[in-house]
Order: sequence, then C-alpha cells, then structure tokens
Amino acid sequence: MDVAIDEVAQFVRYKISKWKMDAEDDDDSNNSVLSSINSESPPIRKIFLGNLSNRTSYHDLRHLFSPYGTVVDAHVSRGRFTHAKKRFGFVTFKHPEDAASVLELKPGELRLHLRNLCVAPAYSWHQPVELPDGTVLWRSDSRGGSKGHQHRPVLQLSPSKAQSHNKESTYSESEYAAGDDREIGVVGGHSFASQTSSSIRRKQKQEEETENDEERGVEEGECKIDILNNDCLMHIFSFLTKRVRIKIERVCKRWQMVCLDMWVCQKHLDFSLVFPLTSATVLNMPILRSFLKRCGRNLQSLDVSHKPHNLNTSVLQTVAAMCKNLRYLNLAGLPVTPAGLRSLSTIGHELIVLNLDGCSGVFDKELQNVFIHSPHLESVTLSNNCALRGKCLYGLAHAPLKELVLDKCNNLRSRNLVRGLRLLKGLNRLSLNYCMNLTSSDVAGVIRALPKLHSLSVAGYFPLFTSATLISLDELPDLMSLNLQLNPAVDDHILDVITRSCHRIEELNIAGCSSNSWDTVTVTEVGFRCLAALPNLVNLVISYSAKLFDAALEAIASRGKLQKLVCRGCPKITDAGCIRVVTSCNELEHFDFSGCDIVSNATVQAALDSVKLRTNNIKLTLIVGGTMVYMPDTFEKNPILEVDSSNLCVSHLRPDFVDDIYFLSSEDDGDDDGTVYCFGCNSSSVCSIHDLQDPEAFNSVDWDN
Repeated sequence: MDVAIDEVAQFVRYKISKWKMDAEDDDDSNNSVLSSINSESPPIRKIFLGNLSNRTSYHDLRHLFSPYGTVVDAHVSRGRFTHAKKRFGFVTFKHPEDAASVLELKPGELRLHLRNLCVAPAYSWHQPVELPDGTVLWRSDSRGGSKGHQHRPVLQLSPSKAQSHNKESTYSESEYAAGDDREIGVVGGHSFASQTSSSIRRKQKQEEETENDEERGVEEGECKIDILNNDCLMHIFSFLTKRVRIKIERVCKRWQMVCLDMWVCQKHLDFSLVFPLTSATVLNMPILRSFLKRCGRNLQSLDVSHKPHNLNTSVLQTVAAMCKNLRYLNLAGLPVTPAGLRSLSTIGHELIVLNLDGCSGVFDKELQNVFIHSPHLESVTLSNNCALRGKCLYGLAHAPLKELVLDKCNNLRSRNLVRGLRLLKGLNRLSLNYCMNLTSSDVAGVIRALPKLHSLSVAGYFPLFTSATLISLDELPDLMSLNLQLNPAVDDHILDVITRSCHRIEELNIAGCSSNSWDTVTVTEVGFRCLAALPNLVNLVISYSAKLFDAALEAIASRGKLQKLVCRGCPKITDAGCIRVVTSCNELEHFDFSGCDIVSNATVQAALDSVKLRTNNIKLTLIVGGTMVYMPDTFEKNPILEVDSSNLCVSHLRPDFVDDIYFLSSEDDGDDDGTVYCFGCNSSSVCSIHDLQDPEAFNSVDWDN
C-alpha cells in the first residue's frame, strides 16, 4: 500500500510538471489556441463560457449566441450538492463554423449582465461525436438532479444511436458534473490550460501499447496508477489525510470525482484529528466551510472542539446551514450567541449527544428552546458555564436523557436544579463536580429527585458541605459508580454508609479524602477496611491517602475481584501490601502505585511470579514511577506483564507535600562548607558545627540574650 501511495505522489508531481510545460507553450492569440487543437479531435461545436453572472440562465445564453448560428444546447453548471451556480457554462452550436466565429471574437466583445465573457473550446471528450456518414450525436449538459433547469437538445437520436451515445457519454457527463472553473482554460487575453488525456484516449493508448508490446516504452516520470479503476483509487486515497484529499482534487477531473464520492460516504468528522496540536494550520471559518460543503449533508457526528482555532460567533449558523442530519455535536470552547442557538434548534430533531462545555454566551432561555426542539437527546454537557441558572433543564422533560454534566456551573439555583431533575425520569448519570454553591440540602434534594441513579460524581471542593452532607447516599441502592475525589465531606462514617447501602458499586474514587490534618474530618484505616465489604467493587482509586496502611490494602484485596487499583502518592504503603494485591487479584489489569516511595523491586518480582500462574492470560500493567523500583537488564520478560516507569503522581496533592515557598527544604538548611548560622550569638558571625560540639565553646554562648 505504501508503494501505491508513493505512486499517487509521483503522479501528482508529473501532472504539475506537465501543466507548467503546457503553460509555457500557450500563446495569447485566438489563432494559436485554435491551432493547438489536435487535428484528430472532433470538430469544435461546444465552447466553454467563463465569468458568468449569478443571474445568468441558459435562456440568456441562447439569446446571446443565437445571432452567431444555430444553438443546439446551452447549459449553466451547478454544484453537485448545493445546486448553486458555478459561474461557468457551455454552449453547443450546430455547425463548427458558428463556434469558430465566436472563438475568433476579441476580448470584451462578448458581454452579458455587465460582465466580459471568457470563451474557449470545450475539451474534446465533451464535443459532439460526428459519425463517418455525417450524423452528429448531440450531448446534453443538463443534470438529472437539477429540478427546473433540465432541457433537451434540439435534435433527437434514434434508439440505436442513443444507446451507443449513452455508452460514450457516461464518463464525460460525470466529469464536468463536478467541474471547477479553475481547471478550464479560457481565451481572449486569459490563460488557457492544455487539454488532458481523456478516458477514450487512454483506452486507445493502452490498446496500441498492447499491440506493439515489443516497442512499447513508458515515458519517464509517468505513473501507472492512472490505469486503476475508481474503487482502487478510492482505497488508496483512504490512506491519505482529509487535508491531502482536498488538495489532490486539483490533479484531474477523475480524481476530483473519486474524492467527492469519498466525501459523500463521510459520516464522522473530528477536527482534532484533522489538525493535530503539532500542525501549524489553525482551524478557521473558510476551512470549516470547505469541509462542510463536501460532507456536511451526510455527517452524523461533528467535533469542532479543536484548539487553538480562529472560529467566530457565526460557527453555529454555518453548522446549522450545512449539517442537517447531525446526531453527535461537540462545540466545546466555541463562542456562542443567542442567534446561533436559535439556528441550532433547527437541526435538533435528530441530535442525541450535545456538548457545550465552556461555550460563552449560553443562556437558559435560548438553551431551553434548543432542548424543546431536540426530542431525542440522551447526553448533554453544559460544564464551565456561570450564566446558567437551571431553568434550561425544563426543556428536557420529554427527552430520553440519560447523562447530564454540569461541572463548574457555580450559579445554579437549587430550586431550578431540583425541579428540573425531577422531570428527568430516565436520567442515570449525573456530574456536579466543583459546583461550589451547592449546599447539603441541595445534595439531599438531588438524590431524592433521582433515586435510580447509576453514576454520581460530586468531586472537588465544596465549602458549604458538612460531615452529614453525603449521608443521603443510602437512598441510592442502584448506584454503580461514585466519584468523591477531593471531597472534604468524606469520612469513615460516609464510607460505612456506602458499604451498607450501595452494594452494587463497581467503581469508587475517593482520592485525596485522607489527609494529615487534625482539625478536619478524614478517612482513616477504619474507613478503608470498610471497602472490603463491597461485593462488586472492581475499580478503586484511593490515591494521596495519608492514613492508608498495608493492613487496609490487604483487606481490600482479600476478595480478589479488583481489576484496576490506583494508589498514587501514598507514603505509608510498602511492599507487603502491594505484594498481597498482585498475588490475590488474579483479574488485576492495572495497578498504579507511582509516587509510593517505599515500594521496591520485590513487588515487581511478586507480580512476575503471579502472572506465570494465571490461566486467563489477562495482561497486568504496573506503573512504578517515583518509587524504589529499577529495572535491570537481566530482568525476566513476560508478555502478560508490562512495567511502566512513568510517574503519574501529582506532587502538590500528596499528603506529605511541603511547599518550598513557605518552608525551606532540607537542602537549604546549611551551606556546603559545613557551617550554620547560630542564633545564640550576639554577633552575626557564623559558627562551625565542630565549634558547637565543643563544650567550652557551647557554654560560652550567652543564651539569655
């Protein structure tokens, strides 16, 4: 496949060099243009017209060119998907002399709707075919998809001729159906691109090469990828990035058609993959429009949360105008206006997932209107928005909403929040992280409004919480996932309530809930031991716990059902507790003890011995950064054991963290010369350590002063 892609690049370079050579050979006069036409080509009856006005119709073209001869057909090209006029067209004359008289006109003689028209011969494969008996097979430029603009040619064909005509004209009609005016040559003072090889000529050339195999030679720089069919080209182009696929549309008409067919099949578009962080190109409105013009009509999933970007407030109007069938829409971090939200409501009939995380300008009234017109919403994210009061939730009453994320929405009103949640009968996942205005009564009201919650996240700092705030968790018997990371209201009593009432919990996060502070409630070893009573617990996060000891860790691992355990930055954990975890939990897949200073190679060796006895072939990954573990070259390798030396521990979250800004570290207590400053001396002299150890020198210090 790499060879095929290299051939694509080689063919592109060949085409570009061919264009340059053709451009150097072109002359500015009409006579040189007409003389450059191959004598073997059919007579010129069809001419190309450029620089047309948007209001120009084929009736206007017929009226303009009728004085020069009998006009058989007139056509104004339109876009393949939008049906918008492309400002170029074609006119077909009955006699070649009439077309030649038009091509001989000087620049500026042809004007229509205040514009100087550019004329040029159409490509040879677009010209009507003249049979040896003098019969002409006329071709129509009308498209079946353009309603109201179809017209028939003046002359009709017999059934036998029409059948042969259809076989010959299929490719040519598809070629200019997606044509672009920048690929068409013009005369009369303008540039004229030389004609490229048509499919008929390529077939003739292949036949000649087959007959003269002994004398056949491949021209230097020519690429044989051109003989592949469209399916093969489409498969090769699928390995190219979307940005490159847009660029190669300029190579030839056939490549343009193949690329456009690929865009029609595009269902998902994520700009974070199109423009990676290492890319120098920034997503802006013209780039967004160029992508959506090609695939917007068929898109079902669109992610425009790429950062950095230069998108303005019209992004929602653009998306609403070009993407009518979206089901997943991610607009995180984009500027939003009330007018944009009103446009969004017009395409909400099929929306299932909507992400407005960090979108400035989102207000309850407009957002409620969007929710009312989106009856199929199942997931909504409204994080990092301080303008919301909660009334927008009323618009979700008739939607089958399953997930709601309201992280860092610090202006939510408890009355609006509780009333809105009561209307969401099917909601089973709720996130209220860092909503610092929540009180104990708010949490109790939310839990009573949603007794069938499966997932609840109340992580972060809540200054209005008390030790009794989370006692109402005993009213959630169906809870399966609970996130209480860094929550100051978590203590041993709360963990006891959870273990007695929430038996279905599978995922639990209480990282940072155990500290060394003596004046605040915290989780101790008693609370950690309570977690051993949870029968279905498989994923546990207990990082940055000051009072987590080996005995509690052994009790948690005694059931042997853990699949993921994260205990970063726990200074009291040793090899004894970690060894018990890796030997007792045969289904353990991920064990992160990075930042646990006392853990050594003994844990890694025990894990190696344990995976050798596994019969389920489950791979175990150990994160050992920031510990005493080191991996020698002689360490035995095992395919189902991976040792990662990354240190994922966050230093300022550790319970033993000391900030050097306010407290000097041990390295700053003295100088390298072994001297310290003595505060017992009257003078500011520096005393040596050896002098302080001398009794006579020590007694000579006046400690009273």
